[in-house]
Amino acid sequence: MRLFKDGKAVDEFMGAVPESTVRKLLDKHIVRESDQMRAAAQAAHQRGETNQALSLLQKAVQSDPDNFKVRLDLARILLEQGAYSQVEAILDALPREAREDAQASALRGMMEFARAVEHAPATVELEAAVRAAPRDSELRYQLSARKVLRGDYQGALEHLLEILRTDPGFRDRARNAMVSIFNLLGGKGELVSRYRTQMFNAMH
Repeated sequence: MRLFKDGKAVDEFMGAVPESTVRKLLDKHIVRESDQMRAAAQAAHQRGETNQALSLLQKAVQSDPDNFKVRLDLARILLEQGAYSQVEAILDALPREAREDAQASALRGMMEFARAVEHAPATVELEAAVRAAPRDSELRYQLSARKVLRGDYQGALEHLLEILRTDPGFRDRARNAMVSIFNLLGGKGELVSRYRTQMFNAMH
């Protein structure tokens, strides 16, 4: 079976497959109203119109609850606003296939870091505290989590690597955090390759 769109072959499958598989294939190529609302929400968010973006996404969820990409976009913005309980509720309600989506996995990883600093000092205060007590692994771990949430993955990995090198009792937690960052980065790329090698070296 071959699927054509605008005169071009865009997808295909062979043999007998269940209806659910055919629906998934078609869904990838059919423009849904919720996808248009999702695009408008993304544009509004980029302009700094967060409330408008949230409103559009909430309407899209109501009109098309099966479009899990809309729910993931909503969760991502809510995470930025610190609405952690709402994010967890959205992620927990996703169907099984959606939970395996790369964006869903990344959001769960971000939630781990967000929870780690829910009651922690601000980034500037943590940086000063780490300078004053460089062997305090908990403070350094919280600082790395703050950096992840700000998108400074290299800075976070540096702090976690330092924990690996200096605190055997904190090693598993630091290693797991580094692996979570690798997953957030898609598991590939120069940064991932470099720090994965350093992580292995620090553990042996």
